[in-house]
Amino acid sequence: MKTNFKVDTQHLEENGYILIKNVFTSEEIEQMRSSVADNLAKQKIENKVKYIQDRECMETELLSMNGLSDVILDDRILYIAQSILKEKLVYYGDSCVSIGHSLGAWHKDNRQKDRWNHSGFDWQEKYTVIRIGIYLQDHLNYSGGLGIRLGSHRPCKWILFLEKFRPKKVFEYFRSLVYKYYGKPIIVGSEPGDVVVWYLTTTHAGHSIRFKPFPKLRMPRWFEKYAPKSWHVPEQKRREVLFMTFGINDDHMKRYVDHLKTKPSTQEIWKRLSISEEIVERARSKNVDLLFPEEYLSSKMRQKVSLIR
Repeated sequence: MKTNFKVDTQHLEENGYILIKNVFTSEEIEQMRSSVADNLAKQKIENKVKYIQDRECMETELLSMNGLSDVILDDRILYIAQSILKEKLVYYGDSCVSIGHSLGAWHKDNRQKDRWNHSGFDWQEKYTVIRIGIYLQDHLNYSGGLGIRLGSHRPCKWILFLEKFRPKKVFEYFRSLVYKYYGKPIIVGSEPGDVVVWYLTTTHAGHSIRFKPFPKLRMPRWFEKYAPKSWHVPEQKRREVLFMTFGINDDHMKRYVDHLKTKPSTQEIWKRLSISEEIVERARSKNVDLLFPEEYLSSKMRQKVSLIR
């Protein structure tokens, strides 16, 4: 299987994200879309779908989904993650399928405590938790793609300067501005078959609108909200995205998993773990460590994976 495409780690370090072209074939992308439809229909019957405005989220991680479990352990995905993280990969059930529109608001996904505290632990050493996104439709020419603020994965000098003085009202005001505007905004021009990778510390927006007068520009959120819909470049087809997160066995990963343990949405996903022994063995053969909370595993499975205590 082809794993000799370029993983531009320098671009990742400089900008906080990379776009890797032509990882999957068009046939594989269509198979993923078919698997998404099958799993969505099944989980609607089982009442396992969460609705957030116009978006449908299956509260099940990918290893527990028929037809999608192979994606996380695909040699090409592991090659990409390994090329970036350099050490044995750890997967802890942080993955999902997102269907439809998201809010498009700028945010970070690292642990809540350190997101805007740039003196926090997440900013002290090289960050080692990455998210991989597989957008199953064209976002080079259509709306719905990932927005990124370039360089926002690095500590902001403005905040570090203000933290020396800490006038609370002024500091909170400027931190709010940094939250929205730090880093040049772009729309990642991914196409079916491409893979996007970014650090959880990178400021991003899961959904961006392209506008007919200036389709290459990532416009402010207020403009997306209030501009006439006749200006919108439409989406190619229903937006479907596979998200998955990898780390390594270090303090960044451990702190992030502690953060996940406090999130009700993650607790629901862990409760629905349904991972076969065959998948566990396949992960082991590919040198991927599976890490899950022991209270959600059978006694037999607890002996086969690493445990979150």
